[in-house]
Amino acid sequence: MEELATKYASHTVVRTSVLEKSGDAFLVADSVATPHSIAKSTKREIAHVHAGTGSGDYSLHMSLSPADCKEVISKKWGERMTLAGTLVPHEYLMVYTPRTKEEVEVVKTIVSAAIEFMAGVQKPSDKE
Repeated sequence: MEELATKYASHTVVRTSVLEKSGDAFLVADSVATPHSIAKSTKREIAHVHAGTGSGDYSLHMSLSPADCKEVISKKWGERMTLAGTLVPHEYLMVYTPRTKEEVEVVKTIVSAAIEFMAGVQKPSDKE
């Protein structure tokens, strides 16, 4: 989380999860306008890690773009959260606990995609 917090410092803050009321979470920074209703409905929360006692298996909950949701689910890296589409947006997923260094890298890529989607981060074009 520290690496991604530094990379996206102008777009995010790390605070206690507003959805789970415990554990660290990435939230869209107060200085960034919420780009869509998904970010508003999660109270600006992008992702949180289950690292505490009880649910400390290091799985994550996060909101992704519809295309990224489809990819994560089809590649079996995660699943739609049971409350998705009711109490949380349809795009709210549980991403499984990484077990290897390679899987940690995949999860970092997924969290980066969530941050970019939820905070409206503009990616540089290939022509620049």
